[in-house]
Order: sequence, then C-alpha cells, then structure tokens
Amino acid sequence: MKISSIFGSIAVGLLVVSVASGPSVANAADSGATEGDTLSVSEENLLQSGVPVKVVIDEETGLPLHVEQLTQTELNELAGLTDTSASARTAYPNACTTGRGCWRGVALPSGPPSQSIGFSVGVTTGTWNNRGDFWVPAGVKAKICWVSNCTDRHYGPSVLIETGGNVVGTKVDLVRS
Repeated sequence: MKISSIFGSIAVGLLVVSVASGPSVANAADSGATEGDTLSVSEENLLQSGVPVKVVIDEETGLPLHVEQLTQTELNELAGLTDTSASARTAYPNACTTGRGCWRGVALPSGPPSQSIGFSVGVTTGTWNNRGDFWVPAGVKAKICWVSNCTDRHYGPSVLIETGGNVVGTKVDLVRS
C-alpha cells in the first residue's frame, strides 16, 4: 500500500513540474527560437534573404552572434577586393577576384596589413596567419575554419563573415550555391 502511494506522489510531482515548466517552453516556441539557437528569426530571415549581409561569428564557438545588412560603404570596400591591378592587396596567384572567396589580411601593429587571400571552389587547407573577415561572393557559399574552431555552416552568397579579430585560418570549403 505504501509503495503505490509513493508512486502516486511521484506521478503527481512530475505532473506539477511539467505544468509549471509549460509556459516557458511555450514562450520559447512563440519567439521562434529553439534551444541552441543563436540568431533571432528576423536575423535568420535576413541571412537567407539574399541581400548582402555581415554575420558576426563567435571565435570560440563558431556560432553566429548576429546578422546585419551591409552598408553601402562596406559594399564599396568589398568591391575594392576584386581589383586585380598591381596595387591590390592580394596574394598572387591567389588573388581575390569576383568569383572567389576572399580572406582578408589584418593590419599588424608593427607593419602593413597582411595580404588578402583568394579561394576558388573546393576544399583548401593550410595555415594562413593574420586573417580577418571572409567575403563570400555571389554564386558560392563558404565554411571557414581557424585554429580553434569552424563556422557552424556554409554561409553565402554575398555574406561577410566576421570572426572578431585576428585568427589563424586552417581550412576553407567553398561550394557553388
């Protein structure tokens, strides 16, 4: 008799716990977020919209922190990356051209910025010091890796991936979109 009343008490306790936690689960569902999501629904929609955007990545986790539309100034600066003239700051023969992903070099305190490096479709591995933002041009998507992590997915097309600073790149996976 005591055993059945103990099981009855446990069942009632579980029911109370599930009812009490119900509203918080419902609120998460109403916001469109699920456990593990890092972007809001509007940011995810912007990322998927096809307009040029910047996605800021957490360097430690590889997860996106937020997404915003690129400004005209940022777009003009990115257009300068595709300049193939001798004055362009790109590593030859891996120049950043219109159809190639471009991992920009960062400015060093003791000298000029590192050269930007262009990547074509496929998987490229290596060690690229002093890497900053990665531009994913129209027609492709990119997943990038650095010493401590990788992005959580392929981003693009027309996405500027910001890793938050100076990283050592280790892998670029560029696929046609």
